[in-house]
Amino acid sequence: MLSGFGQAVGHGLVFNRLAKDRYSPGFLASLRLHVPIGIRYLHALRDEVPIGRADWRKARIYTIAFAAGSVAAPNVLLRDKNSKYRFTARQVGRHTGGR
Repeated sequence: MLSGFGQAVGHGLVFNRLAKDRYSPGFLASLRLHVPIGIRYLHALRDEVPIGRADWRKARIYTIAFAAGSVAAPNVLLRDKNSKYRFTARQVGRHTGGR
């Protein structure tokens, strides 16, 4: 749930600014799916049992660990600047960033 909220923030504010673009692919999906499902999940969970500070703390730790271990680490550790599968200039378009 927190990861889904993070997707909405990342794709809605962070990634498009980093790319100097108005839209980031994934924003509408995260806004229209992750956020409403996460809100509904929180309501349902709250109806079952109170959500305490320790629960939020654990959720943040798990979310950060998941993002670091399954998103950031593979992108950093497995990148290959000399890959034969590079994006072409046509695929990247105006997002080359002078690289």
